[in-house]
Amino acid sequence: MKKLLLTLIIALTGIFCASAATIYQRPNSHAYFEDFTIIPGDTLCVPLYLDLDTACWGISGRVYLPDGLSMVKVDGQYFVQTERSENMDIYTSSLASDGSYRLSATTMSATAIDPLTGVFALCYIHADESFNGPATISFTNWASSTVENVPKTIKLGDATCTVYDVSTAVTDVATTADVVDVTYFSVAGVEAAQPMPGVNICVTTHSDGTVTTSKILR
Repeated sequence: MKKLLLTLIIALTGIFCASAATIYQRPNSHAYFEDFTIIPGDTLCVPLYLDLDTACWGISGRVYLPDGLSMVKVDGQYFVQTERSENMDIYTSSLASDGSYRLSATTMSATAIDPLTGVFALCYIHADESFNGPATISFTNWASSTVENVPKTIKLGDATCTVYDVSTAVTDVATTADVVDVTYFSVAGVEAAQPMPGVNICVTTHSDGTVTTSKILR
């Protein structure tokens, strides 16, 4: 009888541990950049988009840049928070030993963060004079965590984008397509529908899906 009871306890413990360690796959959720063009020797503000279809407690992941590109810190961070991420109480980033840029963002609140779709952070990317495109930027190991009774990990899908230099850019990206959305960001990551006093990063989305960025002074 004792042996049977012990076996039952071990089995139940195994089921609980398996449940606690469950990783939920969200292959259609991604962190990503839109394809963009950069001038060698220049620094460009690039929006980091997050497409996440479930509420979460925290988000983490890595961005791998090709040779010739690097991220520039702003106020000590590689990822500048926007209005969509400003409720993250702990927001850190670092350059890992494998050359990737790591982001970790969590909230100390007991309230889950709403599903996120849109610009989650801003990254300032510098291109060396020797940079040659096209090249690929990779987004891997992105995951979020829930705030349920049993913590669960939600694994996001991997993603890539292509970055061009001015000599390899697709010429028809300079499009005549209609503008469908214009969003402005301050250097501190504040999002607005209209330009703010000072330096603004203007993100323009066109009807053919192309996204362009520019810097304006107001």
